[in-house]
Amino acid sequence: MTGRLWIPTLALSLAACSGTAQSRVDALAVNAAPVRLTPFEPRQELSGDVVAARSVTVGSAVAGPVVAVDVRVGDPVRAGDPIAEVDASQYRAQYDQARGNAAAAQADGAAARAQLDAARSRLRLASLTASRMNFLYVQGAISVQDNDRTRADLAAARAAADQAAAGVQASQNSAAAAGAGVEAAGVPLQETQIRAPFDGVITARFVEPGAVVGPGGQIATLQNQSELELDVTAPLSTVGGIEIGAPIDVRVDELGDARIRGTARALVPNENPALRSAVLKISIPAAHGLMPGMYARIVVPGTRTIIPAVPVSALVTRAGQTGVFAIRAGRADFVPVQPGQVQNGSIAITGSVRPGDAVVTSDLERVTQGAAVATPSP
Repeated sequence: MTGRLWIPTLALSLAACSGTAQSRVDALAVNAAPVRLTPFEPRQELSGDVVAARSVTVGSAVAGPVVAVDVRVGDPVRAGDPIAEVDASQYRAQYDQARGNAAAAQADGAAARAQLDAARSRLRLASLTASRMNFLYVQGAISVQDNDRTRADLAAARAAADQAAAGVQASQNSAAAAGAGVEAAGVPLQETQIRAPFDGVITARFVEPGAVVGPGGQIATLQNQSELELDVTAPLSTVGGIEIGAPIDVRVDELGDARIRGTARALVPNENPALRSAVLKISIPAAHGLMPGMYARIVVPGTRTIIPAVPVSALVTRAGQTGVFAIRAGRADFVPVQPGQVQNGSIAITGSVRPGDAVVTSDLERVTQGAAVATPSP
């Protein structure tokens, strides 16, 4: 009886050993890597528009018909170059009238000074006469009436001199007012010539000769394209920690993703505090082909975090889902994950995996759910 039992038992044992060996032969040899807790410094990409640091819409300070426009869109101009001209006839007439008034005031001033000189001469003569007559009166040579008459003449001469001096002062005031009038009349006359306030390029033209403009009427837009900035609007939590003066790499799509080293110039909070946002202004040096209106991007660092990560090679897509094949009890188990930031060949993930779990990193195109897998012995 014992012999009968031994033979089947031996046969079963041999069969079991044969099955285990066969399963090992059928297992897919793969490479694996553990899920590791990895420190990440998340980086956020922000975008904005390149703008001219100096841009102005040049307007007319005076009213009148436009008689000339000296620029076209795209023309480069220097500071002081003419842009347009408004009819100056009425302002020139006002200026000429002011100059006439100033000339008349100067003539009146010359006459007043002549009168003052004459009055002072008469005063000196009256003073000398009064002194002589007083000496004669003391000697008893003349009467009281004669002495009083010379004294009255002296007082009248003194009053005339004072009046002439007042006339000179009044004429000086009139001349000063007339001179101010000439300066005031000269301002609108000069402003009929509309000139560029700084070097730049004409980017828009709003009037043609014959148009009538009023004070503040738009003539043309001028941009200095050698001084550029990137304006990036973002939450304060994202850009609030950027130090003013810090270097920032700017990537410009229209220039083939070219990288330009910029500098953080200013952080301007939004006028509405509830939005908790700000405009980060980044100064950009002039570069070939760079101009306002181009789209550019920057990357800003975030808060350092420690998160599970796997090699990028472990990611796989099955039925439209991204995940990894975790090795559990010698078999591949597809686990959906949410991929995150890539850093040094590793990618942050969130999902039903834990640090220390092994994930398949090779031959993923051959791995299926539940497939037996084997990793090289250490």
